[in-house]
Amino acid sequence: MNWSKIVGLVFLCSAFNSCVPKYSMSGINIPEDVGTVSVSFFPNEADIVNPQLSQLFTESLKDKWQNETKLDLVTTEGDFQFSGSIVDYRVLAANIQDNTTSSSSKFVISVKVDFLCKKHPELNFSKIFPSDEVFDAATPFESVENELTQVVVDEIIQDIFNKTALVW
Repeated sequence: MNWSKIVGLVFLCSAFNSCVPKYSMSGINIPEDVGTVSVSFFPNEADIVNPQLSQLFTESLKDKWQNETKLDLVTTEGDFQFSGSIVDYRVLAANIQDNTTSSSSKFVISVKVDFLCKKHPELNFSKIFPSDEVFDAATPFESVENELTQVVVDEIIQDIFNKTALVW
């Protein structure tokens, strides 16, 4: 290998090290100058309102950021700011049989998220994150609602986290 290739390789490596984003083995890619996150309360604006859903979603989103990043949680004006609302919460028939009955049902939650990063406006977005879980139609929804709600909320929060913290 000649010296020009070695110098070029060293230059290339140092150029990558000087970029603003911070890369880690965990895959988290948060700009180095971002140190705080704030999560506003997500009201439930869906046609069907689960009275615990807004609190569950908001607290679960806060927990995700506290447990998986080094960002400090602040009440307002974080470097990363999350706001929005729950826009859909419903149960639908799925897998229709014989054009009359359904063997399974689909539970759907959708959350509109407005993400703001004043330090890096190119990261800002407003997006609806939907998720669903299928369950046996013979099972009363009320008997599986809490479990399915937690699963769907966790999936949505992971999608939000992936969009904001795992940006490559």
